[in-house]
Amino acid sequence: MRRYLSIVLCCAAVLTATSGSSAQDLAEELRRAVAEARHADAVAILAKAEPEDFGWSAAELEMVRARYQNLATDYVGAEASARKGLGLATAELPSHIEANCHLEVGVACFNQKRYEEAIPQLRVALDQGCSEPGMARSHLGAALAMTDNMQEAQKEFEKAIEDLEPGSLAYQSAQDWRRNLSEGGGPAAGDRNWGVKLRAGLGHNSNALQFNVSDSQLPGGVSDRSSFFFDAGVDAYFDPYRGQEDGVRIYDSVAYRHYEDARSFSRVTNTLGATYFYQVDPQLQLGVDLRWQISWLMNPGRKFYRQYVPSLYGEYKWDEYNTTYATVSHAWTDYVLAGNRGVRDPDSRTWTIRAQHKLFLDEAKTLALIPSAGAWFSSADGDDWDNTGYDVSAALSWQATEDLSVTGGVRVAWTDFDHVHSFSSRPKEREDVTTAPFVSATYQFTPYFGVTALAAWTSNNSNINEFRYDDFQYALLPYLDIGELVTGALGGD
Repeated sequence: MRRYLSIVLCCAAVLTATSGSSAQDLAEELRRAVAEARHADAVAILAKAEPEDFGWSAAELEMVRARYQNLATDYVGAEASARKGLGLATAELPSHIEANCHLEVGVACFNQKRYEEAIPQLRVALDQGCSEPGMARSHLGAALAMTDNMQEAQKEFEKAIEDLEPGSLAYQSAQDWRRNLSEGGGPAAGDRNWGVKLRAGLGHNSNALQFNVSDSQLPGGVSDRSSFFFDAGVDAYFDPYRGQEDGVRIYDSVAYRHYEDARSFSRVTNTLGATYFYQVDPQLQLGVDLRWQISWLMNPGRKFYRQYVPSLYGEYKWDEYNTTYATVSHAWTDYVLAGNRGVRDPDSRTWTIRAQHKLFLDEAKTLALIPSAGAWFSSADGDDWDNTGYDVSAALSWQATEDLSVTGGVRVAWTDFDHVHSFSSRPKEREDVTTAPFVSATYQFTPYFGVTALAAWTSNNSNINEFRYDDFQYALLPYLDIGELVTGALGGD
């Protein structure tokens, strides 16, 4: 990329000194945008430029436009510009212009997951001597891997590493791909159409069931006992359909937790769901998620609930460093609480809206700031669960090394309850403010085995004394990725 950018910078610098005032201003704007990696700004400048403004040919202008459209993640626009450049190329033009147009078409096709179309474009770019052979070979290697041509892919990544600048993000990516292929892993786990992960671990709650009151039976079967706990679970997914622009994923998660010192309290939860997504354009993805959950509280009362949650979600990628996620969901929950001061089996309905933003703070994308905010309204026709709440959170995610990731942050929530079941059997207004800092770290020992350690503190401050509590939880949770294990053993996807 550095060689490619230097062409633009040099041309812009020469034009700044030799062209007229209008073209000179335009060239200076472009030079600054390129130097500061403001790719979207460079695209906007080039969109209003004419070839004569820079002393370029029409094909050369389209080539550069395609380059910055790809960098700004406008892959559809990049492909159109590069193909237009190929149509304008002539025998008199330098060969690298046509080669680089083929390169940009290949990169754009790859990022649109049209791998079969990307491969010949990238091969032609290399044969004609494009300005960035390392980038062309790394994309070619990835496209070959995605089409199950593993041996060819391995060779291209080895050549790409020779051409790329050591320490650059592209160099590290090519190394990761080569290492994964040499270990028989095939494409990355996220590119498989199935996955299974087993997890188990131990932890401790200082206030296992929350509410620091007496040892008597309370609504919901809560107590204030500190307890060690055992966690186990399995997460699985399968993609029955994955197209270029849309796809379907079916997933299931089973979780079990047993508290050792809290009246042998345990819970089993199963979550089954399906997601459909549609890639509107390279920046925007929309989807719908349908989730069914059932949870059993295995204390003597055998309480459980069933919940059905349809959701709409959207993901917008502003640029390569900024992505926003948003969801709107509506949950129907059926509680079965037999044995808890008589029979109270209410139904609740909850609307939830949530937005989250991910901002990478460094060029290598190892450090990310993740703020989020949400609001919800839950109604149970005046029963104990009527509440409205808001929360905000902020987290920092750090990919410290290839194998170690660390996340830490804090969440603050305010909840207003109406007609809360009180200990004096009188309805009360209740307001809670919950503060919950947390930190977790995951270390990947092998492609299929890792360990997550986490610690979280929850402090609930309520205007009703009985609902005030503090809870400290820590856990160590090993996991085994069956998908990676099987893929590695079979030597492919």
